[in-house]
Amino acid sequence: MPFHNLRGTIFGLVIVMTLPATAMAQSQATPSIDDLLRGMTDTLKSSAALTLHVEKLFDDVLVTGEKLQYAGAVDVALRRPNRFHVSYGDDLSAMEAWYDGSLFVLVDLMAGVYGLLPSSDTIDTTLAAVAQTYGVRMPLGGLLSNGAYELITERTTQKRYVGLHDVGGVPAHHIYLTDGTVAWQLWIDAGESPLPVKLVVTALDLPGAPQTLFFFTEWNLDPDLPDETFSPEIPDGAALAAFLPAKGE
Repeated sequence: MPFHNLRGTIFGLVIVMTLPATAMAQSQATPSIDDLLRGMTDTLKSSAALTLHVEKLFDDVLVTGEKLQYAGAVDVALRRPNRFHVSYGDDLSAMEAWYDGSLFVLVDLMAGVYGLLPSSDTIDTTLAAVAQTYGVRMPLGGLLSNGAYELITERTTQKRYVGLHDVGGVPAHHIYLTDGTVAWQLWIDAGESPLPVKLVVTALDLPGAPQTLFFFTEWNLDPDLPDETFSPEIPDGAALAAFLPAKGE
């Protein structure tokens, strides 16, 4: 048989063999994005306490247009309604924060300074107050808040279900969301516990469209977190500093 005929025969065989799988995939209903988001956020906020580890990669676009990538990590311990501890470090910065129900403490480990703020009676109100007044935003604070579903859906102007994709061996629902200036790609575990496993944030309105990637690991939705977990540990020699109001305040 001439080569070109053999090639055509094999190509035709491949087409025939793949048709059933394609037809099957097209017949499967696309999951509801709202249901996926609601399931994820309800799972998170229904947990009285949780811990997790997050690996982070982020871009820095230079004035020359060159793009550099840095890495960091976040460890979170949270006990609702009014306790958290966040430890964060990357190639450019390092910080640690505590909230014990009455006091918010933030330590800049590289600068060797710390600040204290009397705080509200819940995690959500405390984080909202320090963000609005002082421009201080905790890593992943919005995602872990009780209003995470509303924060995501009210800001989104476009959304798309991309598919069921693998993240480190875990099948996950891949969702694309945007408000026109920022795009979020979110992967939610497709198993029994619909937790986020990966997040990519793209700043569409900045030069070079820098991205920040988060990989969520070591989820524990039933940890033992005694009060001591949320007691501030100020490094020796750290100086007390005042929080500066955000611009416009």
